[in-house]
Amino acid sequence: MKKRLLAPLLLITAVILSACASLKPVSAQAQAAPAPEPTESIMAVPVTPDDFPFSYFPKLGVSGAIPQKAYHIGVVSEKTSPYAPNLAAFEELGKKYEESFRMTVTIERPDDAAQSVRRMIADGIELLIYAPGEDENQIGAICEDSGVPYITIGRRTEARPGEGRYVLSIEPDLFYSGILAGQHIADTMKARYGEPFGNIAEITGVVSDEASILRSGGLRHALAPYDRINVVCSVAGSDDADTIYKAAENIFKAYREGELDGIVVPDDGAALTVLQAALDYDRNDVAGSIWSTGATTEGLTGVYYGQFAQTVETWSQTGLAAMEYAVRYLNGETGFPPAVTALMRSFTAETQEKKDGIKELIAALKECNAQSCLESEGAYAAYLPDTSRFNYPQRYDLYTDPAAYLSAYAPYTTEKAIYMQKQSAQAAEASQTPAQ
Repeated sequence: MKKRLLAPLLLITAVILSACASLKPVSAQAQAAPAPEPTESIMAVPVTPDDFPFSYFPKLGVSGAIPQKAYHIGVVSEKTSPYAPNLAAFEELGKKYEESFRMTVTIERPDDAAQSVRRMIADGIELLIYAPGEDENQIGAICEDSGVPYITIGRRTEARPGEGRYVLSIEPDLFYSGILAGQHIADTMKARYGEPFGNIAEITGVVSDEASILRSGGLRHALAPYDRINVVCSVAGSDDADTIYKAAENIFKAYREGELDGIVVPDDGAALTVLQAALDYDRNDVAGSIWSTGATTEGLTGVYYGQFAQTVETWSQTGLAAMEYAVRYLNGETGFPPAVTALMRSFTAETQEKKDGIKELIAALKECNAQSCLESEGAYAAYLPDTSRFNYPQRYDLYTDPAAYLSAYAPYTTEKAIYMQKQSAQAAEASQTPAQ
């Protein structure tokens, strides 16, 4: 009989750091009247937190945009965008710009994004921030035809960022998330054994998915200098919990307790499934040594309680960086990179300071009803790794041509898992052994 999960999702009773306002309704029939002439802004206090890491605002002279006028910015999220659940936090950010600078920030998550964007353009928006869904193919063309500049978050339109009215794209650097996992594995193994060595298993996402390709490549790139740390098997997973559980079972059957030092998984959902499998199979060598991505409330909870070794922030957009660049663009600044890396913090709990910060962050996320870490919430410095240690050729947003990003690394290939090779060898040996 399976054990029950030892640590269910926690109810944090920490002091709530911030609260998120609910989305205000947007008129369904906004009149197509000329936009009012912007007025001068009334304050000179930036909305962007002064401790937000400046390295995530490339090509900006200083952090903290001050609007020169009371701009009108539209925000549209497709319902299939991973950022759609975070619009309440974006609304809170928009309120700060409205209160501080008399700006207008109109936010919608419509059934028909194209219709919504056309209505906003008729209503006089000066720039669009757009979170594309899986099947986006119209919004870029609408903005080009109307002459309205736009910024995307999460993924791109079919157009090329940095050209025409497409100002830039703000995206997670998924190769970098693999590097963060690999470097933390090396640090953990050194702390555990006195030098970096150990056996690590990997459960990927869908092998054809770009995110899986990049994260797996980043993991191997980070571990390449450590010849005594081995990725002993790589098993294809999926978005299905049963498939992930079965992959963990196969790994446990092939590698007995004491033969593994941890497992890398594609996301926090998979991490919970692997943790359950580890508890079911009494694999104490794996429980607590699971490296994940997502920084969801569940993933952060697992790190807080020591059930996960790490979760990396990868889907944190709440509009903070987008608004920073939008205001700078409308102020007349130019020379932005076509792609900007979204904030990526590495959440681990080696110190009490980090644990306390995670507890406070979870409380803030629960108050906001957020499913994953928000870039506008929580501490920054404690969770930013020392990138000077990394053997990383070039960060995503530093490419002149972002399309060259993928071509800079070897293509992803899958090899027959070592445990399968071992089983095949054992079966062959058994077939050649005479019956007693």
